[in-house]
Formats: sequence, structure tokens, C-alpha cells
Amino acid sequence: MSTAVVVVAIILWVVPAFVGHAIGKPRRRSGAAYGFLLGWLGVIILLLLPALPELSTAEQLARLERQRGQLRPEYIAKEQARLRAALATATRECPFCKQEMRRDASVCPHCRHDSEAWIYADGQWRARSGKVWFALVESRGEWEPLQTV
Repeated sequence: MSTAVVVVAIILWVVPAFVGHAIGKPRRRSGAAYGFLLGWLGVIILLLLPALPELSTAEQLARLERQRGQLRPEYIAKEQARLRAALATATRECPFCKQEMRRDASVCPHCRHDSEAWIYADGQWRARSGKVWFALVESRGEWEPLQTV
């Protein structure tokens, strides 16, 4: 009798945690918690929930800064170096030849045309169009004009 109870508990409680994890991980959701706490109902809920958007590199840096007291200092230093390297090599499209070039480059390596380099300041990329500066909101992929004082 007790063996049957264990098997039923595994099928109804433990297996959904693993299935939920497998479904939730690519969607950036904590699927194991859904499966463990809600069982198969949690797995169904996970299937209905949309995937969470990816965090931009700047948002990942900010999140790492907020977790400073919770993580090992060597891990923080390694992750910050990796994220800063990703920021330095982030690319944009050349306005002339439409090839990829570094965001902070002023000369396209493909067509050798000059274009104004983007500037990384205060956790966001900035570019000028005429006399107006714009900031890139990477989470939405949109540009917003900067307020001038």
C-alpha cells in the first residue's frame, strides 16, 4: 500500500516539477516552482503564460549591482567583466551599407563611411540626430528623446 502512495505522489507532485522546469526555463519562468506547488495544473498554466522578454545587457548589469551583497565578489567581478565586454562589442547597422558595426565606432569597417558613434552613458546608449539626443530603450528596442535642461 505504501509503495502505491509513493508512486502516486511522485507522478502527481515530483514529475510536474521537472516538466515545469523544462517548459519554464526557455520562457524565463520558474517552472519548477509552478510544477512543485501546483502540480499538473502549474504545468498547464506555464503552457498558457507568454515568455518573459530578455533583459538587455544594461539591465543585467543593474540587476547584478542590486545583488551585490547576495553573491560572491569574484562571481560579480567575472559577470561584470563579461557584460561590459558584451556592451563594448554591441553592434548597430551602418546607415550607408547596412552591415553590422560596433555601436561606439565612428567609421564602418565595411564601407569606410563616417557616421556619428553612439555613446554609452548612465546605463543606456545615446545617439544624436541633428541637434537632438536620443536614448535607446533596449528592452523595447525604441528610441526616446532625452530631456534637455
